[in-house]
Amino acid sequence: MTIERTLCDQCGKVISEKEAKTDKEKFLEFWTPTYGEAEALELWKRKLESLRVPPATAQVISDITPYISQIDGSVISSRSKHKQHLKEHGCIEVGNESMEPRKTSWIENKSNKEALRREIAARLDSIS
Repeated sequence: MTIERTLCDQCGKVISEKEAKTDKEKFLEFWTPTYGEAEALELWKRKLESLRVPPATAQVISDITPYISQIDGSVISSRSKHKQHLKEHGCIEVGNESMEPRKTSWIENKSNKEALRREIAARLDSIS
């Protein structure tokens, strides 16, 4: 266990102390009832080992399958050709376009809201 101390910002004296469990202690406390002490300790060692070892294989995204363009009928056989083809024809992929910020309506302007309320109130007063 470690001891956590809280110090005063002004004078630097210790305000409070409390014992804090390490990650290992928390892990063993949680898994020992399920697996037993020896097995839980072995699991802790395996966990530490898995954190040290980088993944065994590289993560690779496969290339796209060839397709016939609906724009001009040419065969597109790679991601780079796909991007180039879209750029040449001034097209974008749906879902990848950049969104413009939503325009606010005139009623969302606070002064316009107040003016509209006054106008409605005036018209209702003139009816009665």
